[in-house]
Amino acid sequence: MTCYLEVVGNDSLFGGEGAEVLVGVNPRSKNPGFGEQDTLTGGSENDVFVLGDKQGNFYEDDGLSDDAEIQSFEVGKDKIQVNDVNAIDLVTIPASGTSTAYTQIGFEGDLIARVFGVTEDQLTTTASFIQA
Repeated sequence: MTCYLEVVGNDSLFGGEGAEVLVGVNPRSKNPGFGEQDTLTGGSENDVFVLGDKQGNFYEDDGLSDDAEIQSFEVGKDKIQVNDVNAIDLVTIPASGTSTAYTQIGFEGDLIARVFGVTEDQLTTTASFIQA
C-alpha cells in the first residue's frame, strides 16, 4: 500500500494502480487542514481517504473555506477514515444543471469533505467509513 501525503496549502493527490492511503494535510500540525481545500482522487484499487486520525477530524473550524473534495470514490471498495464514525453527518446534494451530485461529510456543523458521485445511502449501507 502506498501513502500519498501533502502537507502545505491546497493540494491535488491522485491515486495510482495500487491500493493507496491519501492524506491531504500534515496530521502533525496544530489544526490539520485548516484553511485548505484539497482534492483527493482515488486510483483503481482499494483506497483509503484520510479525513481524521485519533486526535480529531481534519478540515475543521473554517466553515466552507476548508474541506477535502473526494473524486473517484468506489462504493464497496474504498474507505473514508474519520476520527469518530458515529459523530459525522451526511447530506446528499442532488445534481443540478451540469453539476454532479455529491455527499457532504460534516462534523459538529462544519463541512469537512464532499464525496462526488456518491449518495448518502451508498456511503452508509456499504460500511464506507473506518474509525481512526
